[in-house]
Amino acid sequence: MARLPDRLLQLLTPPLEQLGYEILQLDWRREGKEQVLCLWIDRLEGVNLDDCVLVNRAIEPILDNEDPIRGAYRLEVSTPGVDRPLRTLAHYQRFLGERITLLLHNSQQGHKRWTGTLQTTNDQGIVLQAEQGPLLEIPLQEIRQAQLDPMLFG
Repeated sequence: MARLPDRLLQLLTPPLEQLGYEILQLDWRREGKEQVLCLWIDRLEGVNLDDCVLVNRAIEPILDNEDPIRGAYRLEVSTPGVDRPLRTLAHYQRFLGERITLLLHNSQQGHKRWTGTLQTTNDQGIVLQAEQGPLLEIPLQEIRQAQLDPMLFG
């Protein structure tokens, strides 16, 4: 039997893709006595509060009809934020020229954490112009975690 998060992704991904949205992350967790299902969504144009409301209204009837979750729970639909995660090659391609932070599985030039400008992508990975100087070619399978790293002022 599939784990609940996997079942929820299978159930919710097709209808959200039809609406033009991608599920970046799905979390199923307990907060005290309450169960919480949280989805982070995105699309090429970006997302705002209206998108979150639209997606919430679109998936509530699916969840009610299919009833994959036992008991009461709270549904949260959210934007990925300015420090959105990067998980797929398409994500990296979308944000070429942007500042990102990477955490690698193995050290490259003595560091596992790198921040820099995403230069290009290829089928195997990315090229990052690190703030610390070097131009790094990093295979996708070496990236443990990646996210946009906007410089915030104020």
